[in-house]
Order: sequence, then C-alpha cells, then structure tokens
Amino acid sequence: MKKLNLLMVFVLLFSTFYAAAADKYYTAYGSNRAQAESYIYSYAQRNNYTVASMYCVHQSMQPPWKCTGALRKKPVGKLITTSAYGGSEASATTNVIRAWREAANSSSTPTSVQCQRVGLGSVWQCTARGYA
Repeated sequence: MKKLNLLMVFVLLFSTFYAAAADKYYTAYGSNRAQAESYIYSYAQRNNYTVASMYCVHQSMQPPWKCTGALRKKPVGKLITTSAYGGSEASATTNVIRAWREAANSSSTPTSVQCQRVGLGSVWQCTARGYA
C-alpha cells in the first residue's frame, strides 16, 4: 500500500510538472542537486529563457542528480504597471485597463488585473500589469 501511495504521489508530481506551459525542456546532470539546478538556470539565462518549473531526481548511477526544467521565452517589451480607482470593482477594472492601454500605447489587454476594496467605503483599487 505504501508503494502504491508513493507511486501515486510521484505520478501526480510528475504530471503536474509536465502540465506547465513551456517553450522548451532542458535536462542537466550534476554531482549534487545544486549543481544540476545551476546548470539549468545558467542555460536559461544565456538563451533568454525563464525557468517556469523544475523537477530533480536523485539517481543511483553517475552522475547522481538529474534535473529537468520547463523553460519559457522571456517576454519582449517593457513591463507596464498601472493603478486606478473606482466606485465599484467593475468601474475600477475598466479604469485600470484604460490607464494601462494609454501607458502602453496599445489596444491590447494587460496580462493581469488584480482588485481590492480600499478602506471602509465602496472604493476599489485595481492594478494592471502586462508587457507592451
């Protein structure tokens, strides 16, 4: 039963890792975990990628550590962040998207919008982020 549970955990972790969106996967080996991880981060930096996720396993053969990283291309453009207020969440969202489009000089939509109620009243503040 313990082996079955361990197998289920491994499959869940492994499948979650590979479910991450990636442009490329890169595998590196090392004499210790830190070394294998550093090879992946170095490769990503040299080739304009970010490491979205990484999975490492200790092997019984040499080299003892194997890590595989899911890599994404770094976005091109400038990161734009704006903030705006509104009397409701909907109006604050509309205001922040409008402000982001003006700052980015674009008609596209920001990557993320997060809103929160400010103070005790019905004032909302939203923040928009995205690459222009």
